[in-house]
Amino acid sequence: MIDLDFINKLNKFLVDHPASDTRLFSTEQRNKAKGGAKDSAHLLKNGNAIDLVFDTDLELMSAAANASHFGFTGIELDLNNKHLHLDTKPRLWRVVHHSKDHEEPLDVWMKNAYPTLDTEA
Repeated sequence: MIDLDFINKLNKFLVDHPASDTRLFSTEQRNKAKGGAKDSAHLLKNGNAIDLVFDTDLELMSAAANASHFGFTGIELDLNNKHLHLDTKPRLWRVVHHSKDHEEPLDVWMKNAYPTLDTEA
């Protein structure tokens, strides 16, 4: 089922941070093939996650830094695959993936990589 609150947050976010989506909803079979979590927010039954790509790295970083201002609680900046995952699952998850085996908190990475970028929530 599509989460209309999620879609409204996403539409507002995309006005400020234009992007292309690479994954909005998935079937269970496609999710499994992509290595997604068993109860992924991308599954249509959950309907509250998207993966986005941006034209430049700076746009990607700026979008990640500002995503929490739009009500996203799950924020994953994937530097290996150059995309931003956003969701509204009831949890706080903000992480940067550098590779399969290396991740760190988003706020720590942002402060070190982009000290002039506004990352305050």
